[in-house]
Amino acid sequence: MSAKKPTPTPRHKAARSEKPVRTRAALELIFPDGHETRRSNPSKNPPTTIDLFCGAGGITEGFRQAGFRCLYANDVMPEGIDTFRHNHPDTWAECRDIELVNTAEIRASLGVEKGELDVLVGGPPCQGFSIDAPDFFRRARRSRFR
Repeated sequence: MSAKKPTPTPRHKAARSEKPVRTRAALELIFPDGHETRRSNPSKNPPTTIDLFCGAGGITEGFRQAGFRCLYANDVMPEGIDTFRHNHPDTWAECRDIELVNTAEIRASLGVEKGELDVLVGGPPCQGFSIDAPDFFRRARRSRFR
């Protein structure tokens, strides 16, 4: 008679809670050598992110579920920022062109020194790089990111 294997808990059913969900597997994917040894400032808790081209905040949500805290988010689309603010009310979310963002001012406002941020994440617009995008997207937008 073989032993019955335990049924794994589906990861997609992780509920949004006050305390971030930290799974060993998620942290091992992000920090394969152990997250405390890979962090620039291991005394900080939880690890921090800044999200550029944040849209509605999907990437930030994934990092939140892995135990991270987003300090700042930026996108040029007002609808995306409105949704981001709704989904992540504790994050400073700003709607302006990324080229107008002064990183020194952002760090000073957040009280973050160079090297203290754990992860800079971003989801730049993909239309200009997609093979399925109309030609006007590929021509006009692709050249903006160098």
